Amino acid sequence: MSSSNATREQYDSLWRDLWANTHAGGPMARTRYRHALRWLDIRPDSSQRLLDVGAGNGAFLSQALQRAPALQAYGAEFSQAAIDISHPAIRQRLARCDLQGTADLPWAGNFELMTCMEVLEHLPDDVLALRHIAAALAPGGYLFISVPAWQAKWGPQDVTAGHVRRYDPQILKERVTNAGLSVVKAVCWGGPFSWGYLRAADLIGPEKVMSVRPTGVAGLVAAAIYHCVKLDDLWPFDGEQLFLLARKPSRRD
Repeated sequence: MSSSNATREQYDSLWRDLWANTHAGGPMARTRYRHALRWLDIRPDSSQRLLDVGAGNGAFLSQALQRAPALQAYGAEFSQAAIDISHPAIRQRLARCDLQGTADLPWAGNFELMTCMEVLEHLPDDVLALRHIAAALAPGGYLFISVPAWQAKWGPQDVTAGHVRRYDPQILKERVTNAGLSVVKAVCWGGPFSWGYLRAADLIGPEKVMSVRPTGVAGLVAAAIYHCVKLDDLWPFDGEQLFLLARKPSRRD
């Protein structure tokens, strides 16, 4: 995401019109948050410094703080519109950033835990972004990444969301390694329930699906889909969501 006014307006518009809904209660967003909390081993008594890169309106930060109130949790976000629509209690934890610029990430770095969910696929220069992220991670710290998997599965949702690419696992592993991090594990998550949901979204139209606010009956439907999608944890399936956990070497390594 460059700093051009046109690019900023594009992402501000997406946040105002579409993404605020999916991040608030969309089945796939909730799935990513659940896996991030588990992979980073965030427990009720956790108190580490955490930075969510591409935090949007702070939906993940809210969930992380509900689970672990003592977390020193912050967010870095490109879109001012996303920050403006965040909950007042979360807004003070959010700061603007540009992963395609020259400035360091906000909040002074040295984070023991970091997340970067559904961000890298939007960026012209994901290599630069990963260098910024790695620089903010403390030695021995962990980074959770989620991106859409398999370039061959490019489809309507990628176009609607403004993606630049999808990721084959080896490509993401190489870029993370080149940023100075070691890959702990990587999984292409998915199964029949998430596959069915995503294909239905393609047929209905991604923009229509994203524009539905997850409240009332729509909220109950979204929650039911999310709980069905959880069953995909049981299937060893090369799904359409790539999760990766990386670690920054410590001084003792």
